[in-house]
Amino acid sequence: MRVRLEEKKYVLNKDYPIIEYTCNKCLTLSLSYLINNKNVCRNDVPDKTIDILILITTVSDHFEIRQTLRSTWLNYTRKNTANVRYVFLLGDRSGFALRTSIIKENAKYKDIVKGNFIDSYRNLTYKTMLGLKWTVSFFSKARFVLKTDEDVFVNIPNILKLIYNKSEDFDKTLGRKCTSIQPVERSVSSNSYIPKSINNNDTYLPFCSGTGYISSMVLIKEIYNVSINVTFFPLEDVYIGMCAKVLGAKLKDII
Repeated sequence: MRVRLEEKKYVLNKDYPIIEYTCNKCLTLSLSYLINNKNVCRNDVPDKTIDILILITTVSDHFEIRQTLRSTWLNYTRKNTANVRYVFLLGDRSGFALRTSIIKENAKYKDIVKGNFIDSYRNLTYKTMLGLKWTVSFFSKARFVLKTDEDVFVNIPNILKLIYNKSEDFDKTLGRKCTSIQPVERSVSSNSYIPKSINNNDTYLPFCSGTGYISSMVLIKEIYNVSINVTFFPLEDVYIGMCAKVLGAKLKDII
């Protein structure tokens, strides 16, 4: 279910005129859940605040990496009972053995959200939007959302200090390692290759690295809602930057 912002029009500044970044309800992602762990959002203590929800993009067969994260920095979540919660975001892969393995893994840890799209690098935008859809639909009471990748170590205590000290700054800000000038990758051998048929500009709009960015739930909801009117782009961090641009949100280096 898409939660829509009513009677609000978005206009993108004309500083990147070659590509049409906005559209009229052109992004109709039929994202559904093959695995959904709504119980991650459960809060048995009424006055307890969930400060951060962490969305971690991972690859289906990277079980050992997920195990490493569970046994290291994700220990802080106390198996999703603390004021910081997390889920792993997966796409689908063919093969009975792998699918069975994911089902068993989820039965044990109950920390996976899996979508109905092929699990591939070029589908990272789908994976991230699945995470935002899940967040807005089931976990909108969290104060902040941190999106990161499976190969990143997150210092949760430092992140908590940051939001406690500057929480008001994030209502209209995406923060982390952000860039204002990034050349478009034209090498066909690169995972990030973008042909001119998709983007004829030499540089991207400003964006924050997909290795990790954080914002308030307020802005995350707006990004998800406006995404229906933002032209799909296969690089998820660039796409989120496009949504932020349409919203007039700020990007800020904070780490």
